[in-house]
Amino acid sequence: NVSAGVGMGMTEYDFATYAATLAASLDAAVGLALPQNALAACGTAAMTGLALAMSGYGMSATGASVGANVRSAVNASLNGSTLRSAGVNAMAGLTAGINAGRSGVISAMRSAARAAVNAAKSELKIKSPSQVFEDEVGVMTMRGWGRGVLKESKAQAKIIRNAARYLTGEAQAGSIQTTSNDNRRTYNSSVNSTIQVQQLVVRDEQDIRALAVEIATLTRRQQRGKGLRMA
Repeated sequence: NVSAGVGMGMTEYDFATYAATLAASLDAAVGLALPQNALAACGTAAMTGLALAMSGYGMSATGASVGANVRSAVNASLNGSTLRSAGVNAMAGLTAGINAGRSGVISAMRSAARAAVNAAKSELKIKSPSQVFEDEVGVMTMRGWGRGVLKESKAQAKIIRNAARYLTGEAQAGSIQTTSNDNRRTYNSSVNSTIQVQQLVVRDEQDIRALAVEIATLTRRQQRGKGLRMA
């Protein structure tokens, strides 16, 4: 009954205040007994002793033994076929990654090419056929060619008109007008001649003059053959 009563009393009693007081008292007591540098000398002495012990111990044989054991263990673990599976798996993974990304690369290249083609079509207004080439190249080329032909044809027409005037003057000069003081008879004769020319090439004014001289010579020959005398 006494034990039960003591237990019940301790259970019902609140030790919280006393426990906090006890913990604070123990902390203060330990702090006073063991200040910050209280164990510094002990630690220094312990490390000094450990260093002396290690420096005085011959570790060459032990190091050689440890190195040999490590080397033999590595050689036994890493033989010719140890990393083969790792290499094969690494290359297989790289291949799989490349194959997986190949479609993306192909798609990107196709997209870039398609964008370039569309940009070219848009800039050149290509709608089968290209309006730019039609308007700015084809049409302008033909217009320039037509203007050149028209300009040159006008120049050649002028040359031909001048040649016609020159030849007309020569023909008029070739008409026969003879006046005789004895019989006072006048002969007026007009001569029509046809000259066939196979190919006529006129390049400049000198060609026109040469052509006029040649035609005049042929005209005189034909008139002489007909018994006429040139003035």
